[in-house]
Amino acid sequence: MNSKKSPEKGKRSWWRKMGWLWAIPAVIFIAGSGAAYYFLGMQANASTSSSKTPSYNTANVSRGGILISVAGSGILVADPQINLAFSTGGRLGQLKVKVGDVVKSGDTLAQLDSLEKLQASIASSQLAVIRAQQALDALSENAPINLASAFQAWTDAQTAYTKALTANLRTGNARCSKDMNAKYQLAYQSALEKLNELTASARGSDALTTAQNDFDTAQANLTYCKGYTQDEVTSANANLEITKLSLDQAKTHYDELNSHNGIDPQSLQTAQASLKEAQLQLVQDQSSLAGATLTAPADGTIISIAANQGEVVDTSTFIVMADLSQSKVQVQISETDMDKMAVGNRVEMVFDAVPTQTFTGKMIQINPALTSAGETSVATGLIALDQSPINPANNHLLPLGLNCSATVINSEANGVLMVPLAALRDLGDGKYGVFVLGSDQKLRLQSVQIGLKDSSHVEIKSGLKAGDVVSTGTTKTA
Repeated sequence: MNSKKSPEKGKRSWWRKMGWLWAIPAVIFIAGSGAAYYFLGMQANASTSSSKTPSYNTANVSRGGILISVAGSGILVADPQINLAFSTGGRLGQLKVKVGDVVKSGDTLAQLDSLEKLQASIASSQLAVIRAQQALDALSENAPINLASAFQAWTDAQTAYTKALTANLRTGNARCSKDMNAKYQLAYQSALEKLNELTASARGSDALTTAQNDFDTAQANLTYCKGYTQDEVTSANANLEITKLSLDQAKTHYDELNSHNGIDPQSLQTAQASLKEAQLQLVQDQSSLAGATLTAPADGTIISIAANQGEVVDTSTFIVMADLSQSKVQVQISETDMDKMAVGNRVEMVFDAVPTQTFTGKMIQINPALTSAGETSVATGLIALDQSPINPANNHLLPLGLNCSATVINSEANGVLMVPLAALRDLGDGKYGVFVLGSDQKLRLQSVQIGLKDSSHVEIKSGLKAGDVVSTGTTKTA
């Protein structure tokens, strides 16, 4: 079946089919305009960019000095001080110096008034030494006699022991001979018979009394001859033991003397100890006499005196002196800066009383312990001055206790290449670099070896030369 199309519908369909062709030139136009604008803009920017010269903060590599130091405060002290004291107490008899006097070695400074008493003690001690020495010498001189006496005592002890032994042996037998015992037995029997007879026939008579006495005598004689009593046995045993002990002692004494050339070791030890004690006492007395007079052990200045003439003093420090020409400075530095203190550091000092003169010295000692200064802790050290502390205005020594400001120099480098600290770039791993500005006004990174650093500059040991221009901080390293 055929159908007819409307003319209007046909026109609209044609425009739909042909409309996209008209859009192509429009898109091309717009895109071309944008690209042209972009490239023109880039050229303009490039032209503008190339017309400007970059500007950097720079500094020249130069030669100079770098100083690392720390400030502290100090006080003038005498080191070492010499403390003098009497070796014994007493009344001060003479005082020949005053504070501030300059003395020479060997000068007499002061003296006690008890010298006569000390001298008498020395004389007594000397006599005791002489007597002790004589007693010791006598042991050697009398050695032959002592040895002979010991031998005689040993011999006498042997004789006494032999007698005691014989007497002791007798106590086990009859005292008298058999004949004597038989005689006393007959006398005893006769006296007994006579006594019995008279007792029965003549009581109370004189004859009976005589018979009784004769019987008692005969009985005593018989008893005596038959044996020893218990008391006699006991006594004989005791005497034997005593003589045996005496014999042993006499023999030991003789043997000991004989082995020591006639000198008893114990007597020798006692005599030697007595002599040593007497000698020590003499030395002590002589020291007390010497210590009753104070003399200067070295050249120096009198710093203090503890008492006046006529006053009683003891054995504590009486005079203090020191060589002020060798005075030192005791310095205090904050504990936060103690790492900059080291023995051997050079130090510069300015005393408050002499502000126009700078004294120099060297750190010779550092206290291993911190000390308190108010509410803070400080490290302390001792400085030896290079020159005597003399005030140039009057050529007099500066007084002890004078305050000063001190600068302890930890390290320094003079006449070295250096750049501002702001120019240094930390590259890590202990490596450093700087940006050097070339003749083409472009920066290049240069590796350098550094030395000392202070708060504003750093020493350059290699990598740069004098006159190089470096950037001081506008460029960062990656």
